Amino acid sequence: MVILTWDKSTIGGVKMKYADIKLGYACNNHCIHCVIQNQKQRAEEVRGTSTRPTEESKQEILKSYHTGCKAIVVTGGEPTIRSDFGEIIKYIKSLGILVSVQSNGRRFSDKMFVEETAKYIDVCVIALHGSTEFIHDRITQVPGSFRETVEGIRNLKAKNVKIFGKVVLSKLNYADLLNIVKVFAELDILNINIAFPHACENVLAHYDEVVPRYDVIQEHIESCIQYSESMNINLDLETILPCALSKHYPIKYFSDLKNDLDVELKQIDSNTINWNEMRKTNKRKLQICNACEYNSICEGYWLEYILLQGEEEFSIH
Repeated sequence: MVILTWDKSTIGGVKMKYADIKLGYACNNHCIHCVIQNQKQRAEEVRGTSTRPTEESKQEILKSYHTGCKAIVVTGGEPTIRSDFGEIIKYIKSLGILVSVQSNGRRFSDKMFVEETAKYIDVCVIALHGSTEFIHDRITQVPGSFRETVEGIRNLKAKNVKIFGKVVLSKLNYADLLNIVKVFAELDILNINIAFPHACENVLAHYDEVVPRYDVIQEHIESCIQYSESMNINLDLETILPCALSKHYPIKYFSDLKNDLDVELKQIDSNTINWNEMRKTNKRKLQICNACEYNSICEGYWLEYILLQGEEEFSIH
């Protein structure tokens, strides 16, 4: 979950509260690492659709406004494929709230769509999962998605929208990771989040096809760190912790050691969740954690990974 990752934590010295609101689970990509398939199915069974109606979405936004949220992240699925997307983000801005959009970026390849929506977006988090059409489109399972995502990034940049890049690691792209970071840099995106996949729901069912080992991705992560240092890139590693790497690196790279935001997670047909608390229930500490300097602030790794792979590959430096 990414929002304002590098300038996020306070407004006037006060910790920022924000809401992550799922507008619906429909998407125009079919990524192999997607973890919302079960949620989509449940929503369709309960309400006959996986999409919130416009007024329900606005009501959830208004509730978050009244609980003191200063920023709203609109997510999905893919929020931009909604016919009311522009109406919803305009409504958020009318409340004086920062608007962050998590997207695959494809709809922004339409310049008219960008013209209508960019003025209401403060931050857009766009996922790119390969440095080439072959790799990215294989992961999204949609031919042409790489081209549209890159074009969408260019169109948003032309409107001066702040963009954060996101990559979800998998067995299909870990060897391409440095090249992906370089593509982002070429597009003048210098804030990049690299996330290890959460092996739950659909990913768990295809674990062997999707989830790499940490000791296998280690050299590729470290190459990205070295490149980011040379290019002044803000690199953010999600569920990739210091003990997964070969040597000590500054804490600034590890988002899991800086989870200090007050977050409301609003899924469809579910009570509002405190994401910081819920996330911890899905994590597992290691036997070596007690000897680590970060033990008091670290949540550990995704539970499913440790149960399936063990913890022998991790070490304290």
